[in-house]
Amino acid sequence: MSKKPHKQPPPVQKKPAQRPQPQPAAHKTPAPRPAPEAPLPAWWHALALAFLLLATFLAFRPGLEGELTNWDDNRYVVDRDIDNNYSPTNPFLTSLEGGNIKAMFFNDNKEHLYYMGNYHPLTMLSLSIDYARGGYEARAYKQTNLLLHLLSSLLAYALVWFFFEGKPLKLRFWMASVSALVFGLLAIHVESVTWVSERKDVLYTFFFFASLLAYLLFLRSGRLWAYAASLALFVLSLFSKGQAVSLSVTLVAIDLLRGRDWRSARLWVEKAPFFALSLLFGVLAFKAQSFGEAVRDVGEFSYFYQILFAFYGYTMYFVKMLVPNDLAAMYPYPIFVGGSPPAWYFSFLFPVLLLIGLFFWSLRRHPALAFGLAFFTINVFLVLQFVGVGSAIMADRYAYVPSLGFGIMLAWVLQWAWERRPALKLPVLAALGVFAAAQAVATHGQTQVWKDSVTLWQHTMSISPEAAVGWNNYGSAHDRVARVYEQAGDAAGRLRHKEIALGLFDNALAYKPDYSSAFYNRGTTYKDLGRFQEAVADFDQAVRLEPDLAAAYHNRGICKDNLGDFAGAIADFDMALRLDPTSYRVFSGRGVSRGKSGDLEGAIADFNLGIAAQPNNPEAYSNRGFAKVSQEKYREGIADYDIALGMRPDYAECLFNRGLAYYRLGEWQKTADDLSKALSLDPGGAKVSQATSHYFRGLALAQLGQLEPACASLRASAQLGYQPAATAAAEICP
Repeated sequence: MSKKPHKQPPPVQKKPAQRPQPQPAAHKTPAPRPAPEAPLPAWWHALALAFLLLATFLAFRPGLEGELTNWDDNRYVVDRDIDNNYSPTNPFLTSLEGGNIKAMFFNDNKEHLYYMGNYHPLTMLSLSIDYARGGYEARAYKQTNLLLHLLSSLLAYALVWFFFEGKPLKLRFWMASVSALVFGLLAIHVESVTWVSERKDVLYTFFFFASLLAYLLFLRSGRLWAYAASLALFVLSLFSKGQAVSLSVTLVAIDLLRGRDWRSARLWVEKAPFFALSLLFGVLAFKAQSFGEAVRDVGEFSYFYQILFAFYGYTMYFVKMLVPNDLAAMYPYPIFVGGSPPAWYFSFLFPVLLLIGLFFWSLRRHPALAFGLAFFTINVFLVLQFVGVGSAIMADRYAYVPSLGFGIMLAWVLQWAWERRPALKLPVLAALGVFAAAQAVATHGQTQVWKDSVTLWQHTMSISPEAAVGWNNYGSAHDRVARVYEQAGDAAGRLRHKEIALGLFDNALAYKPDYSSAFYNRGTTYKDLGRFQEAVADFDQAVRLEPDLAAAYHNRGICKDNLGDFAGAIADFDMALRLDPTSYRVFSGRGVSRGKSGDLEGAIADFNLGIAAQPNNPEAYSNRGFAKVSQEKYREGIADYDIALGMRPDYAECLFNRGLAYYRLGEWQKTADDLSKALSLDPGGAKVSQATSHYFRGLALAQLGQLEPACASLRASAQLGYQPAATAAAEICP
């Protein structure tokens, strides 16, 4: 069988390479987009804000009825002098003229520029506005404080709403409502809202929150006007209180919450003006505190202990916000035993480390919680006493702005609890209601602690008995009450409160033996009681500890004058005038001592200087009148008495002296009238001699032929032990 010849397969023809053609994708049904979230009904917001305002107002309302206290209110608004007359000490309070307003912001006088150890010209301006509408009445100032707190609570709601933009609307509503309610009701805020001197706290907070809100609007819209508004409001906040410098760091925290890239150059360019302002006003604040001698000696405590105290304060702010017990106007540094504070202070290292751990744990898992903690920490950091300021380890007012961070944390924790376990929703809402009600009740009660100085310091010393400043202020409060009793002619009440004041000053010195203010205050109380030797000893200590304390030299001079040491008195008055050449009362005191030493011309010259320094001072005219009468210039003396009484018609001593001058001139009716009025104004005899007044009144009435009232006066004088009256009564009276 033959084989077929083998045939080669034809060559394979290669096709030119072709680009792959796109294949039509398999048909898929597009996933439905989530339905846009329905906007919240407007009445939700309206109801939440109405409830917030009403609850906050009712909780703080009792504070409107309180008085000004002797804790800085007597420097920011008004004090009363030794005669219980108004004595404004704030150099800017009583004028809204352009020059005065300019001086609040720019002033060569550092004592005025850094008033009370602060650079806060806008605060000073706001107090002047309140004076213009309410004078010295506390209610006008307290109303403004409460109004600012209510407005800041509204801003807190808006802030938290925009903080969490992009989150579900109901979640944003919950966070905003709870955070703002907590901010509005916290009892720890009573100090900031009810204390008139803390106007700077509520004012700076209002502008602080407004600046943050404008910044959030800038992030939302990109509009430069919002950025400029944020910067301008920040400046207003800084002009209100230096603590506002923390806003620049707060803006960075907001950026991180909103997911902005912190490595972006644009982010830091935006922040540069804010940080520059923080640096500038931070330097101003430190200079002001140093000028006011509020910065403690850095060597007083080791830096380790300063950190320990900072950890204590940081923890206790959380404790006092959660449980508003034992809120006080003063929390003193601990008393060291064996060179260190009580051992339990060391335990505060642990909660701080725990909170630091909580922050880093929640940073990625729960940014809202981390942000709330960061907001609190950033805004409380500078007042944690790393550099000691003042005599307190912490203060309720320092928690005012930071507490919004606490409110955010609390709102988040409650929401997180019921999200994990929906069955907890009602218990969580109930817990929030109980917390809010407890805070409202505590706030309502705490506002009444501030009703007057005695109540304030009585409460404070029951909580902080180691606070020497508190004992000193408590003593000053009772000293003021003693003056009220004196004005009412109640000698027993006056003596009782003076003795209480002495005991309280003793307590202050027991805790702080080098406390110059307590020595000075105890000395003035001894002086008022006529215990001049003890007063001089206290003034000696006061000027040893504080050599430039002009008032101590002045009062020591008064005591020496009463002890008959006129040369020593004049030397003290000279020193007081070297330290404070504007003190018109010192001229009067020196004039009195010169007059008693026989130098009547020198006395009149001093009274003239006093009148030139303070033309509205009735005491200077009365004293000059006395000197002129002593020179037998009766008409000139009476003319000065007339001026003094025109200013102060109830000036009993002046009426007494004018009555005696009229007696020398033989003007019997005027003598009787003046002495009768002097007796009626001073029935207890605290200011004028009852015996002498009755004696000369009786003689004048006898000259007028009014024997019955004349004899009644002479016998009253005789009963007081005045022998010339007994002799005159025996001669005149039947």
